[in-house]
Amino acid sequence: MARRVNPMLAGIEAKHLRDIARQRSFTLQQCCDMMLIAANAAFGFGPDRLSKLQETYEAVFREYAEMAVSDGADDPDIVYTRAKVDQKLEQILGDRFVPWEARYGV
Repeated sequence: MARRVNPMLAGIEAKHLRDIARQRSFTLQQCCDMMLIAANAAFGFGPDRLSKLQETYEAVFREYAEMAVSDGADDPDIVYTRAKVDQKLEQILGDRFVPWEARYGV
């Protein structure tokens, strides 16, 4: 027997999902904007370097987001992704590296 869907509840859920997607999109764009402003303020990056930084940011973000989604399919704690992110940051930051747990407060 097929389960009946309440149209009002389905509409509320759809709106909620749209709101979440919009909030995520806004937050991601805001993070990118603040990174560009910070790179300009700290290093004097201009349009060419900032465009390259934005392009690279989006590519790296996509790569790690896809990794997290794939990893999360089998592991809700995304242990593999966390390890790969920490490994890369430790390589880049050296003794200034802060582990995932401290960065994310978990």
